[in-house]
Amino acid sequence: MKKRPRSPGSGSWTPSALIAVTALAVGLCVGSLLVPPLLPTSLGSPATPTTLKISESSYPDERQVALELTRSSPAPLASPRGGTLTSYACSPGAEITSGTVLAALDERPIMVLGTSAPLWRTLVGGEQGEDVRGVQESLAALGYAIDVTGTFDWQTRVATEEFYKDRGVPSDDGVLDVETTIWMPNYAANIESCPATIGGFVAAAVPLATLHNEITSVRVAPIPKDLVPGARHLTVGETTLELGDAGTASPDNGDFTAFAAEPAVIEYLSSDSDLVLTGVLTLADPVRVLTVPASSIFGVGEAQCVSDGEDLYHVRIVASRLGSTLVEPNDPSQVPLHVLVDAPPGQQCE
Repeated sequence: MKKRPRSPGSGSWTPSALIAVTALAVGLCVGSLLVPPLLPTSLGSPATPTTLKISESSYPDERQVALELTRSSPAPLASPRGGTLTSYACSPGAEITSGTVLAALDERPIMVLGTSAPLWRTLVGGEQGEDVRGVQESLAALGYAIDVTGTFDWQTRVATEEFYKDRGVPSDDGVLDVETTIWMPNYAANIESCPATIGGFVAAAVPLATLHNEITSVRVAPIPKDLVPGARHLTVGETTLELGDAGTASPDNGDFTAFAAEPAVIEYLSSDSDLVLTGVLTLADPVRVLTVPASSIFGVGEAQCVSDGEDLYHVRIVASRLGSTLVEPNDPSQVPLHVLVDAPPGQQCE
């Protein structure tokens, strides 16, 4: 049987064909490496936003500040008469209150009475004046039944006699004798020193004790120059005082008794070193601010604006924080929901 000859290309590859096919395959592989793969839309780079939703917050403009204190001179509790000191209830640092028996001279007790006006005369009955009113207020504060009239009447004499008797002091039918009573400007105070000695002679008008000088004012020094306008509170520890326009607080602006009892204040007053007393200054009424990108603000000088792409909103720059700017809208009723991230080119803040 004769074999039929094979026609070219019917069952075999010529060398040129093999070379062409190999080159094509290599080209496809290389091309697939050079062409970047297509990513899903969700995995692609986000488009740069042109607007940004703003956030609102309350801004107290909190600052830590240094404080200076003004204090009164130490107040003496002067002996109303002379004599030998036979008993003495004085202890430095202790509190003394109105109605306390402080000492005895020649075994005659001497009491302390805190009144709003100095005790300068003996009151026997019928006298009128601020000293009488102060005595009546003090006796009423101690729990005695008395009307504050400014006249040393019969009711006041009865209350005075009871006051003396309760403290073991002889009474002359309700007469308030200034030789048995020391005037104190407050109902309570802390004793600073006790200069007398048991058994020693004490002359009239010589101090039996001195009281701590009181804090009369607290001042912020210096006042920060870039404060947000508005009434201010000053806080030290747990005590908050109202601050006046000059950066000063007085006893009318808060509880100075609580302020003086703050540990930081006590440490400051008792320190011999250059210790600095500090407090926290805040707005009494925090302002409403918007947080916007710094690039969204445009304007000249104090005229500053932001835009939402349609309207302009006049604002005042309050502070900068973490790459953003805090602004206060000039018109609190007109607040944008969002702002352009970049200020519109050529736009004027008018």
